[in-house]
Amino acid sequence: MKENDKELIVDFLFGSFEDLGISVLKLKRQLFYTFRKIWVHYKKYDKVKRKSIRKLIRRLVTLYLNSFMGITPKSEKKKVV
Repeated sequence: MKENDKELIVDFLFGSFEDLGISVLKLKRQLFYTFRKIWVHYKKYDKVKRKSIRKLIRRLVTLYLNSFMGITPKSEKKKVV
């Protein structure tokens, strides 16, 4: 992952939590309400950044699910020697 992509996703995720006053406990208790607030925050970004955020979140979720199921992506298999 590129450095600026890392910065963007961390800034979006943790910036959202900080700006919206969301804690982990609140996230667990009020899941749908919290995601709605994050969605509103997400919509404030310009179109290009939103596209990047979607791409990065999709990649993070894929990596998480693959690691959870023990699947190594083809691109990673080539790197392992």
